[in-house]
Amino acid sequence: MSCKRRRDQINVFLFVVTVNFLTFQVSHSVSLGHRGDGISAYQVQDNDAQQQKKHWRLVEQVTRVPGLTGLQSPVFPGEPIPSTSAATPDDSLSNGFHGVPGEVTGPPFDSSQHFFEWLAMRPLVQCYESFMTFTASGGELTHLLLDRVGASPIALHQLPSHCGYSVRISTSDLGMTVPYDSCYTIYENGSYVLPMLWWGSPLKLSCPKDMPSPSPLPPPPPPPPPLPPPVPLPPPQYSAPPLAWECRYRGWSRI
Repeated sequence: MSCKRRRDQINVFLFVVTVNFLTFQVSHSVSLGHRGDGISAYQVQDNDAQQQKKHWRLVEQVTRVPGLTGLQSPVFPGEPIPSTSAATPDDSLSNGFHGVPGEVTGPPFDSSQHFFEWLAMRPLVQCYESFMTFTASGGELTHLLLDRVGASPIALHQLPSHCGYSVRISTSDLGMTVPYDSCYTIYENGSYVLPMLWWGSPLKLSCPKDMPSPSPLPPPPPPPPPLPPPVPLPPPQYSAPPLAWECRYRGWSRI
């Protein structure tokens, strides 16, 4: 009994030593830091007992910086990102109405390079019932400003959010939605007009107030007429085939 009790004590001792060794072998510590550019940085430390070296892994969680309205990302300062304000939904888009073409007036024709750059941007205005859309593409979008009456011009990505504009802009593409009741939109000669500047030259985006009603969809074709009821066929009538003269003669001879 003493030998068995001694072996049990040794086994318990070895088990406790093994558990303590494994507990001290693995260690894990986490530290949370906050950087000044609006990014939360999480540092995770992993200790390897065999190599006795510390390996750090940096995980960045990008958070939205309040008041960020520029064209540069807080993570990659040199990379442009879209700048979007509140969008204005409209039933005409969901009903399949693609709008009517609007007008782009200006800049005045001249032989300068800026005029041909404006034509190369392919400006396009589409008019809807309660808003207009404006699209353009090119590398000179930074020189396109909104002309505020009685105030200094403003860049498109700096438009106030309460005005209702929806702007998506990059270094080469522009897409903008302008509600007719938004800031800086004026009513002029029966049209809604948004004044703008291109390299300091005035231009206007306009849509008529009285929009042509969208053509109704053609009615669906009428259903085909129903098929007539099936005509019942008469039941087949079976008759015994006529007997040959030989069979008749044999039958009579038996009688």
